[in-house]
Amino acid sequence: MKLSNLTLSTKLLFGFFTIAIVSTIISIIDLQTASTTNKTITALIQNRMPSVQYLVMMKEGITAVKAAQRTITIPTLIPEDRKRQYKRFDEAFERINKAIAEYQNIQKDNFENENWKNFLEGYRNWESLHQKFVSKSKEIDIAYQNNDPKVNEYLYELMKITMFELKDPFFQIESQLDKLTEHNINLSHEESNQAFSEMDTTKIITIILTIFSFTLAIILGLWISKNVIKKPISELMIVFNNIMKGDFRNQIEIQNNDEIGQISTLVNKLITHRKEEISDLIKRSDIIL
Repeated sequence: MKLSNLTLSTKLLFGFFTIAIVSTIISIIDLQTASTTNKTITALIQNRMPSVQYLVMMKEGITAVKAAQRTITIPTLIPEDRKRQYKRFDEAFERINKAIAEYQNIQKDNFENENWKNFLEGYRNWESLHQKFVSKSKEIDIAYQNNDPKVNEYLYELMKITMFELKDPFFQIESQLDKLTEHNINLSHEESNQAFSEMDTTKIITIILTIFSFTLAIILGLWISKNVIKKPISELMIVFNNIMKGDFRNQIEIQNNDEIGQISTLVNKLITHRKEEISDLIKRSDIIL
């Protein structure tokens, strides 16, 4: 179907519909990018930030246990302070195990799964050695109560457990936690940068399409105003003025079949009819003369 065969209202609707399509495309692109950005941010919130939080909680817990282990080996520590260290053990392990349970349920990549498995193996070994440490420490508590002369020997054995048996397992699990924490921090930076990049891309695309849509609206408006409305009406007015002056020589050039084209056709028929009447009148005058 040719554009010239369309009615004026259809042409106007066509112009508005074109602009509406461009606006819809802009909205769809915005929605798709917003959805992608939302997924990235959701992954950041649901996985990376909690992961770092629970990993830090674990490290704080094992560090607190290590500090309490060193404190409890002090020979001059009074019984009340020794009891406080046992309480610190319980509180620290409660935090550690809670963090482990929460982190266990978070989605992980291959690097995390491998290092997490290594951490759990090392943690169970370190926890077992800690229980050995606590058992030996409680033997010392009994020795203190009984004024056992071998208390210093027991303390020395306890210090050996702390300095030698617990040292390497502690650094092993601490190293695994550091790797996991650094990995999650790096991923959080990558995901946040990706989200910001997607937002910037969306802004650029939206600006470009908005400018294009605005330009298209102006071009369509000018074209419709000039070619569909102003030009045909101007030609129609010129012919009407000629008719008012009695000039029936020129007719309107019909380029469209819209409402203005139909009016122009009627005007042309009127001119033709008037010319025929004038010609017929002239012929009659010649006959009379």
